[in-house]
Amino acid sequence: MRGYVPHIIVVLISGIGTAIVSSYTPVLFKKIIDFFVNVPETITYGNIPHELKYLILMLGAVYIIGFILHRFLAYIPAYVESKVMERLRNFTLAQLFKHSMRFFSDTFSGGLVTKSSRYIESFESVFDTVAFSFTITLFTLISIFYFVTRENKWLSVVFLAWFAVYALFIYLFLDKKIRLDGEKAEKSSEASSALSDIISNIFTVKFFSQHKKELNTYGSISSEEGKARRKAWYFNSTTDAAYSLLSVFFELLGLYLVMIMWSKGLVSPGVVVLFVLYANRVSEIYWNISWHVRSFSKALTDAKEMVAIFEQDPEILDPVMPERVKIKSGVIKFNDVAFTYVNGQTVFKKFSLEIPSGQKVGIVGYSGSGKTTLTELLLRFMDVNNGSITIDGQDIRSIRQDDLRRHISYVPQDPVLFHRTIKENIMYARPSATMKEIITAAKQAHAHEFIMDLPNGYNTFVGERGIKLSGGQRQRIAIARVMLQETPILILDEATSSLDSISESAIQEAFIEAMKNRTTLVIAHRLSTVAHLDRIIVLDNGKIVEEGTHNNLIAKNGYYAELWEHQVIV
Repeated sequence: MRGYVPHIIVVLISGIGTAIVSSYTPVLFKKIIDFFVNVPETITYGNIPHELKYLILMLGAVYIIGFILHRFLAYIPAYVESKVMERLRNFTLAQLFKHSMRFFSDTFSGGLVTKSSRYIESFESVFDTVAFSFTITLFTLISIFYFVTRENKWLSVVFLAWFAVYALFIYLFLDKKIRLDGEKAEKSSEASSALSDIISNIFTVKFFSQHKKELNTYGSISSEEGKARRKAWYFNSTTDAAYSLLSVFFELLGLYLVMIMWSKGLVSPGVVVLFVLYANRVSEIYWNISWHVRSFSKALTDAKEMVAIFEQDPEILDPVMPERVKIKSGVIKFNDVAFTYVNGQTVFKKFSLEIPSGQKVGIVGYSGSGKTTLTELLLRFMDVNNGSITIDGQDIRSIRQDDLRRHISYVPQDPVLFHRTIKENIMYARPSATMKEIITAAKQAHAHEFIMDLPNGYNTFVGERGIKLSGGQRQRIAIARVMLQETPILILDEATSSLDSISESAIQEAFIEAMKNRTTLVIAHRLSTVAHLDRIIVLDNGKIVEEGTHNNLIAKNGYYAELWEHQVIV
């Protein structure tokens, strides 16, 4: 909320003014009624006493002042809240960006979206409760207590006792309220995550005809969420009933007391009316407090889930004093690298590998040999446990992650596109690219032809995660992206896995162009993809068991030859 302090001060002053004005209105009604009771002569339209005119003018002025103050309370908070919520949205995404890929792999995206939305929206409830309910209510009660005390001290005791009992009641029930809301929020996030998981895998659900199974699974999660919600709501209803009984008790007690005092001539009829108006106002205030406390409690529990994520230390951190990037030629070195996953699976022990500038290297091996882990360590999606990885002699941990990745082009095995146009997806690699450059990149990736066959060409929206395109088409868009980048290093992680043999042959030509003047790592199961490269590294259980050219490795008749023979036979 930094930068909006003047606005907040205006809101608080307006709130305090509204509280005083609204509390003073019954006093004017009390004076008007007492005036009619105490004035013996008949009041006609042409004979209205100046005192009565004054009171009516005062009442009109109070209403006008109240109207103006309420406009401040309507427009200024709307401006401040919307601005702060914009900041919170950006802040939330920025905080999520700090987390590693492992965090996102272990967390349901649907659950994150739900928690983020509830966190942002909770600010509105917290702000409204503090600015309106707590502040205005406090000063309204103080004003009422002051005006009642001026009229009759015994009535002020009733209001004071009413407030004390009510405050104690809220204090005793608030802790359980927060706990129940927390359970409800937790179950709600689980339900949202489960629903997101089902929808994300809708093809699998439909293909295996598992609608009933998923309905039963989700039904049981939904049932747990429903139980938690009912417990919270039933508790709300119980507290509402208790609040109502308290209000009725104190209203009747005060009315009985004021009637006795009136019958003994201790108070005027106006004081009776004053008490009734104030009693109704206080009852309304307490009811609003109970509603706002409920809203405040829910807001805190909704925000708590996201705050817990904010408080998690990101796995991968940028250095406090990052070095200036020195990456130019793209010499890659793995120096005695050791890496173990959090589940205890060890992938590398003292792994060393040097790739000279401009060399085209294929990484092959059976599944689980460490091929993809190698690229994830190089991109700093994970950090090594021991040893180091350097590019052009610079430890990649000594520079910012963003600076590192700006010097590496990467095509993953399963590229996922934004639900944006094809043009926007291609130029994501270089937002400043011209349309001519985008088309050139698409042609190099052999994507231009199918793009032009689409109804809106480059302005075609691809659907969520690129679902409107085939796997091969998505891969070509991803390849077109890297064609726009000018980086010293290129990583192709199973980049042709979704292409047919004819398309793969065409794409290989594009890759040859993209590899020029770049250090290139090609991760592949399909060995035809790496056969033409300068050097092939064969991994097995995190170790280099063979390396050389395609012909040399075939001649050795070892691991690589066995893999090649198996693929040729197949």
